[in-house]
Amino acid sequence: MVDLKKNRKTIDLFDSEYIPDKCPHRDEVIKNLLTKFTLNTEKMPGKLFLVGPEGSGKTMVARKICSILRNENKNNNYSIYVNCSIYRTEHMVLEQIIRSIKTSYRCKGMSSQSIIKSLINLLFENNIHLTIVLDDVHEFPDVKNLLGDLCQINDFGIKNASSKISFIATSLNINILSKLNSKSKRILELCTYNLEAYSTNEIYDILYETVKSNLSDDYTISNDVLYLIAETAGERNDVKYAIDLLKESILCTQFAQSDNTILQHILNKKIEIHNKTRDEKIETLSKHELLCLLGICKEIKENNFTHTGSSYKSYIELCKEHGETMRSRCQFWRYLDMLSKHQIVSTVPTKGGDKYGNTTLIKLKDNNVNFVEGKVESLIFK
Repeated sequence: MVDLKKNRKTIDLFDSEYIPDKCPHRDEVIKNLLTKFTLNTEKMPGKLFLVGPEGSGKTMVARKICSILRNENKNNNYSIYVNCSIYRTEHMVLEQIIRSIKTSYRCKGMSSQSIIKSLINLLFENNIHLTIVLDDVHEFPDVKNLLGDLCQINDFGIKNASSKISFIATSLNINILSKLNSKSKRILELCTYNLEAYSTNEIYDILYETVKSNLSDDYTISNDVLYLIAETAGERNDVKYAIDLLKESILCTQFAQSDNTILQHILNKKIEIHNKTRDEKIETLSKHELLCLLGICKEIKENNFTHTGSSYKSYIELCKEHGETMRSRCQFWRYLDMLSKHQIVSTVPTKGGDKYGNTTLIKLKDNNVNFVEGKVESLIFK
């Protein structure tokens, strides 16, 4: 058995604060953002708002920027990471921040504004520049006050206060900006950067670089395993999930499990994530989209496929059964288009069609028609 404790790099990979040396498909982004972040201009005086879907590298980019800044000036650059889904009030966040500089500091009974003033004075006294990473601010109930105070830190009456504190906030979306006052909103809009989701190929590149940089020769993670992990995580474009699967694969190799065992393990995970993603998509459908899908399921049970004409007829019957006013054929096509965009069904045009309107072949993306039918019925009848 391979001893993980003897492989320092592998231990780093399993650390929740692990920061890679190379960041495929994000290195240029980091380089450009770092240049803007350190330019003490009116547009972006040490402020950055990273927006992107789950697993698009927001946290990694933020941590990497902080790591580079610390390495450039080890004595004066400090950084702290705060998970806003854990620390749920401005007071709790500020207490974590000020204690990263002075562990004995007591904040009990102090207002948030008093803590910020004390923090700024502490930074000036110790000649420190602090970079704060506020991760998942979309989860933070008190976002208006926290980001508002940090955006307008010069308003606290201490000269050049903004030269001592920078921050990087991450969020799944920009909706939180609507909660801020106009001045804070304008400031964050100027320093917003959107990170696109990783593609399957990009996830593979990241996995390959991670294995190459972090694993010793004691480990053999095959390309087949890496491709399947990338494909599995690619279902939701989530590189964080890909790294988690890679860690599980590494643990499997520790117990000398074969490639086939690891591949089957990942394949099971792929099925799990596919089912979860499918269910989440179905749950977003409207009542008539659900009736449309249910009609398709009932028709498909006979032949494993159906046509638009027979599916529309089935939809009409279900509308009558559930006391719903049937929609036009044109609207039915819109429902079908939505199901196709959600990758719940696939559609293939047929040549010519017939007098019943059977112009398009419809198949479920998921072969488990009974499960999909049961899920849809549970939503309609709830």
